[in-house]
Amino acid sequence: GGGRVKRSEAVRSISHGSSGPSTPSAGVLQGRMENLHAKLHLVGYHGKVKARGMSPVTLTHFAIEGSGGGGRRGQFMDFLLLAESLFGEMGVGKGGSPGFRSDAIETETPNAIATGLLVAAQERGMDPRIAGGITPNSLTGGYGEGVIQVLEWAVDRVLAYRSYSHSGSVLRRGDGVDGDEG
Repeated sequence: GGGRVKRSEAVRSISHGSSGPSTPSAGVLQGRMENLHAKLHLVGYHGKVKARGMSPVTLTHFAIEGSGGGGRRGQFMDFLLLAESLFGEMGVGKGGSPGFRSDAIETETPNAIATGLLVAAQERGMDPRIAGGITPNSLTGGYGEGVIQVLEWAVDRVLAYRSYSHSGSVLRRGDGVDGDEG
């Protein structure tokens, strides 16, 4: 209920996809990536990654091929790890859902993992028409429109779950740190 789709319907909408509008320019994608980067600061992503001794994503990380280093596989892994982290913070379960785990890269094809990720996004509330317009193959390179679209959706869901508006201003924290409680 509640707007969720059946797994079989989600897979069907993803596998058929749509040609959709033309691909945005690199400049548009970079601007969106910079906005995503700022939102990742709001959810505390950069601090968590640095605390683990890892490098956080850059301002161009998912906008430009090769920007993340490590080639296409490295960029795809960075995308999977970030998406898995964001999905785990949406208040729905812990970590990835069935069919979407970043460690599946050792045993599954990138297209199978990307399909599982899109199904998991729909199970968490992504509009099936949006998910259906993103092909799994558009995610496997780890950069571009589809990758940024999934991450924008996911970080906006996390911000909404944490009671931030999509513009990033605090609506209600509920933890007393902004002086509205206690």
